[in-house]
Formats: sequence, structure tokens, C-alpha cells
Amino acid sequence: MSCTLKGIDTFLFDLDATLYPKENGVLDELWRLFHLHIAQHTNIDADDISAFLKELPANGVLFLEENHGYNREHASHMFADLDLNMLEPCGFTEKGLAELKGRKVIFTNATKSHTEAVLKKLELNHHFDYLSYVENRDYFIKPHAPIYEELLQVLSVQPKQCCMIEDTAENLKPAHDLGMKTVLIANMDKADLPYVDYAYPSLLDWLAAVQQ
Repeated sequence: MSCTLKGIDTFLFDLDATLYPKENGVLDELWRLFHLHIAQHTNIDADDISAFLKELPANGVLFLEENHGYNREHASHMFADLDLNMLEPCGFTEKGLAELKGRKVIFTNATKSHTEAVLKKLELNHHFDYLSYVENRDYFIKPHAPIYEELLQVLSVQPKQCCMIEDTAENLKPAHDLGMKTVLIANMDKADLPYVDYAYPSLLDWLAAVQQ
């Protein structure tokens, strides 16, 4: 299925499991380290962490700091031990992004250090004009609607000019509500949700389908 994006000149990309396939194991290791990090730096019982994180509010780091003994300075080191050797540059991704006409932005819930490390490992740094990560949003995370509006203001762009590409369907809803085009990657079981305009098994499938 083709993806017609006439009038779109700004692309908002998620990072993990969007720019690379989730099957390579990086995302699983990331979540394991996240759980370990929370166990080490909060007063939450280790057995309760999984259930607790499912209910974590949009300002998760600040909530943990205010209620569970967390120090936000630890956040930048959250994934310091993550093995990124599972990531490899992909020539097809490089070519597809190079041919995509318009400004490209990273919009991730990850930290600055993790975002930069992943882009460097994938050799995709040069494609992105702006990186939006948790530290420059006061630690608020998707799908908190106000951070979408703030990003549009930072970029000086209208929603109708934007397309958001993301592997977590729920993170696309605020974008769709604002009037952006939305693309879901990998999670095809959620392709029929009303706020998903297009869905593809992988980023490469989407890049091959884009018509501008």
C-alpha cells in the first residue's frame, strides 16, 4: 500500500524499535536495564516495578523524584550499560531517509545520551535536524499531549505539514488529534486503530511506499 504524503515537509521519528527492527533484542535489553535502574534508584519494591511502571504518569522522572527517592541526574546514565553492538548501519535505511524530502526530527522518550548513541551506531545522525528527548521536555514523555504542541512550536511548523512515525500506537493519538499524518511501524495488530493513518511491518516497508 502506498503512503501519499503531499504537503508534508516535516517527519517526526521515534527512535527505538522504529529506526531499527525490534527483533534485534535491543529493546528487550533496554527494558531490562530500565527495570534494574528503577530498582536501584528508588524505594519501589523490585517485585512491584513492572506493575508500577504501567501506571507511571507522563512526568515519570519527576514523579519518581517527588514520591520515590529518585534523583533525575541518574536518568542520563540509565542505559549506560546497554550493548548497542546488536545495532548495525543499514544501507537501505540510509538511502530511504536520504530520498525522503523534508526535515527529519527525532521525537523519543529516551534520554539524550541514549538517543545520540543509537544514532551514532546506526550512522544516521546527519539526517536529523533536531532531537527531542526527555531532558529538553522537562522529562515529560509521549503520549502527553502538550509536548506534541510544544514540539510544533519549537519547529515553527503546522500539524498538517507533519507526519509522525512510531512503533507504539498510543503515542500516535495526540499527533492524529492535532492533524498530523500518522504511521505505525511493526505492530500490525493495531493497524486498524482510528488514529493510525498508515501501518507497515517495518521502517523499510514504509520508506519504499512513500509518495511525495
